[in-house]
Amino acid sequence: MQIILASANRHKLQEIQEKIGFLSIPIQLSSDIGCTIDSSVEQFTTYHENAKAKCDAVLQQLPSSNNFICMADDAGIEVPVLGNIPGVHSARFASSGKDIDHRTKLLQMLRGFEFSQKHCHFTCVLCCWIQNQYYFFEGRVDGFILGFERGEHGFGYDPLFYYPPYQKTFAEISSEKKNQVSHRGRALEKFGMFLEKYQRWDSNPHEV
Repeated sequence: MQIILASANRHKLQEIQEKIGFLSIPIQLSSDIGCTIDSSVEQFTTYHENAKAKCDAVLQQLPSSNNFICMADDAGIEVPVLGNIPGVHSARFASSGKDIDHRTKLLQMLRGFEFSQKHCHFTCVLCCWIQNQYYFFEGRVDGFILGFERGEHGFGYDPLFYYPPYQKTFAEISSEKKNQVSHRGRALEKFGMFLEKYQRWDSNPHEV
């Protein structure tokens, strides 16, 4: 059994490996086995639909088999004072598609707002295909958008996302510490608990 992550993002792969490594299941990117995911598949208005669409895009390119788990996620940052944008469009917020341009555009839109008005939250939804069944796991974390970038770790909007309990941005903390509280980390924690129970059931269904 292995997990195929429907992505080409090695930052995501690292986060997932760190969070559910205790399960000792090999994880690899779909891009490393020749699968492509056209950006047009993320055309839906919910994280659940977009995550499933990415999962389906990879499944269509793989041989028919139940000896793997296909996992995809969709995540975004939502700023209520801006009407919860960028949301599902977080990875396509700026026309260039570059992280730094996404952050710059968000900062420009938030000019003039006080820090207390710039509350936001990250949401992540995992879609996991296991033996012809789909399972979904969701995680969320709340914080604020800073008026400037801070930190050198992480990716995406991490340099702007200020997490009050740590008094730091996600880009200022280690990936291990981030995974304990992040939206993706929380979704993965739920998935890990599910899969641990699923493994026990699969090996001995009469005892679970």
